[in-house]
Amino acid sequence: MRKIGLFIISLYISIFFITSASAATITAQQHLATYDVSINVARNFIMSNLENLGTVYTTCLFYGVNNDMIAEILANDFPGLTGQVVSSYFDDHGFHGNSLGFNSIETVDTTLDDVSYKNEPYYKYQWHIDSSTYQAQNLAFQNALSGYVIGDVDADADINVVEAWKSSRGADVYVAVIDDGVDVNHEDIKDNLYLAYNADDKSSDVSNKNTDQDIASHGNTCAGFITSSINGKGTVGVAPSSKLIAIKLGSSLDSTTIEAFEYAKNNGAKVISCSWGTEHVSDAIVAELKSLYDAGITVLFASGNDHKSLDTTGLYDESEVEWVIGVGSSAENNDVAEAYSNYGSNIDIIAPGGDASNSIGILGLDDSGTQGSKDNYGLVSNSYSFGNGTSYATPVAAGVVALMYSVNPHITPKQVKEILISTTDKVGGTKANYINNSLTNQTFDEQRAYGKINAGHAVAAAKALNN
Repeated sequence: MRKIGLFIISLYISIFFITSASAATITAQQHLATYDVSINVARNFIMSNLENLGTVYTTCLFYGVNNDMIAEILANDFPGLTGQVVSSYFDDHGFHGNSLGFNSIETVDTTLDDVSYKNEPYYKYQWHIDSSTYQAQNLAFQNALSGYVIGDVDADADINVVEAWKSSRGADVYVAVIDDGVDVNHEDIKDNLYLAYNADDKSSDVSNKNTDQDIASHGNTCAGFITSSINGKGTVGVAPSSKLIAIKLGSSLDSTTIEAFEYAKNNGAKVISCSWGTEHVSDAIVAELKSLYDAGITVLFASGNDHKSLDTTGLYDESEVEWVIGVGSSAENNDVAEAYSNYGSNIDIIAPGGDASNSIGILGLDDSGTQGSKDNYGLVSNSYSFGNGTSYATPVAAGVVALMYSVNPHITPKQVKEILISTTDKVGGTKANYINNSLTNQTFDEQRAYGKINAGHAVAAAKALNN
């Protein structure tokens, strides 16, 4: 459900901005006359938006049936203006169209040059977001963690997401996380929670029922890497303005797994993050993944944590399926997490997942309170913890995909994958061996796939396809 934001001139909007399938076939003058609205009234409303770019929280979406009419209305102010120029103009200023291509009022990201995310208490520990900030804190970490190994963080270990945030924070994108549950009342989850669904019992209860403090909700951590909001608490997600569809899946039955995927699809998810796999994916699940791909939904799967090749005879993991994006892990040294990350010829990218064998790992969410009291090293509250795994790399990558959809809602899963693998950072230095793949015309390394995800480059490329 879309929200109408702060900047609305109700009279003009209620009359002028009415979805009409036939609007593109008539002139702006004729269309407005139908609703007894003058060109000058429409022009004044549009110009008031133009004059407030960067400070207005909402704006009309000038796409689809509107472009040529908007150009006609503004022709006296901007001679030679075309519908395409109008589209490009608003693209360049961070505004975007909806998936239907009709007129509407829609909330867009809050001011994109806002840097309040730096005020999140644990931002300084989030090297996957901003490794330079983490580097600056390293001495303090060493002092606080006597007896623990911090490990150095490379200056380029992050995914360049701060650059991507200049274009989008993920507004209007729904991301499903299918996992073992989510703490819906967690301080960094609740603000962006859209729906919660238990595929096992068809209820809305997705909570962790285990009282063992060593067993927290894996899904809670995964969800936080994507949607943790900018709220002055805890951490920030890669797509902090996106909305979460939390789906609990405990059953290994294909029918229940398909039910989880279908729920995500039917409730508007454009991205589905799956930090699990079976290594023996069934034909039924492959068919479902193809169906989601055809429906315009990008699905990501974790490659696994056994430091082995998935090309081994007899293995066929979900992360290897053609219709998904397979994700391995990178570490604090800005290279593949060699200690555990699975690899293979069908894995697409690596993303930060940390390496707890050489450091304290990557910071994510834990269950709230005493249930989440492990692995915080005295640096963060019980509701957060450090760890590692491709399980965490996958939602980091999913957050980047959400940013891509936010700047270009019409992008296809095929284009998403092509952009991701063509905009990576080729990490590994002299240890890597990137060889051209004739099918993709991109260079590929067995353990590092096509390289480490670069959010800034990927979002820029997705946005360029709108122009």
